[in-house]
Amino acid sequence: MPTLEQFIYAFGILVIAFFLSSFVVVILGRTKKLTSISRTNLDDLILSHLTRPIHIGFQLAGIVLALFFLFPDLVIYGYGYETIIFVVLVIWGGYTISRIIQALVHWYEKNGEEEEGQKSVFGFLESIIRLAIWSLAFLFLLNHFGVDISALLAGFGIAGIAVALALQNSLSGVFSAVSLVIDKPIRNGDFVTLDDGTEGFVEDISMRSTQIRTFANNTVIVPNTKLTQMVITNHFLPDEEVGIVLPLSVAY
Repeated sequence: MPTLEQFIYAFGILVIAFFLSSFVVVILGRTKKLTSISRTNLDDLILSHLTRPIHIGFQLAGIVLALFFLFPDLVIYGYGYETIIFVVLVIWGGYTISRIIQALVHWYEKNGEEEEGQKSVFGFLESIIRLAIWSLAFLFLLNHFGVDISALLAGFGIAGIAVALALQNSLSGVFSAVSLVIDKPIRNGDFVTLDDGTEGFVEDISMRSTQIRTFANNTVIVPNTKLTQMVITNHFLPDEEVGIVLPLSVAY
């Protein structure tokens, strides 16, 4: 059993870790005044999204160090502190990277001033990236513990191919929507003309289709997979001002 002195040291370490994390968070809050001077708000978003991982990192370091003072010979299923620290670092690193990705997606979303339909596309893309990050972290941990992940990767590959074939149309629509949101050939509210003669204002860009309201107040729903293959004339790009050629005949 740990002694009273060990408990006191462990409690002191937790208190110090808490105050250090709070101090760093305050310092990061003060640096926002410097990052606000820059032309872009990307550094502000990254800094705000890194505040929580840094705070959690100090807390995790304090907990591991306090456990070392309480139980210096701690072994869990044959693994000591080196393995515990490695697992904590991998989990913390995955969380930190996912927060940075979230900041980048939010910055691109706010920078483009996207509408609700396009925000759902960004949310889907963010979820896919975060799932990939955590999957890689999980496989990395399994490989560290000596688990043969080659068969697991092969199974995931076969399952992924089967799912991709079964949801081919849906997935192609989703990735077409992502390409439309990222490339921005059209935006909500733009007046466009498609190569099939459809004219109207873009009402919504959803995960599978794009809605265009015509002058007759009808809604034309175009699948994103077809829209990405069409020749699109956007009359609101580069701006809403347009030039019109009017042939005139003047008498002698």
